[in-house]
Amino acid sequence: MTDLTPHSAEGKITTRKCPRRLVQLQFDIGGLDHDGQFFEETVTTHDISDAGGRFGSRKSLTVGTTLRLSGLRGFVSLIRIVWVQQRPDTKVHDVGFIFINPLEN
Repeated sequence: MTDLTPHSAEGKITTRKCPRRLVQLQFDIGGLDHDGQFFEETVTTHDISDAGGRFGSRKSLTVGTTLRLSGLRGFVSLIRIVWVQQRPDTKVHDVGFIFINPLEN
C-alpha cells in the first residue's frame, strides 16, 4: 500500500512506498563512518516502515553507505543510508535509511 504523504529527501518531494509508524526501537548499527573509520553505535528509531526508517546518530555518515543493523537477537538487516541532516545547534544527525535485505518475520 502506498502512503501518499509527501516527504522530502535531499530537497525532492516524493511519495512513500510504505506507511511509516512512529516507533522508538533501539538497535545497534555498525560499519564505516564518513572518515572511513569502523564504528558501532546504539541508536533509537524515530519512525520505521517496511522499507526503512529514521534514527539519530552522533556519527557523521555518508549517503550510500551500507551498515549492519542488529537487535537483541542479533543481525536484523543491512541498511543503506539515503539521507543525512544535521540537527541545528547539536552534534546529532537525523539519518534516513532503507533495508537492503530484511529478514522474514
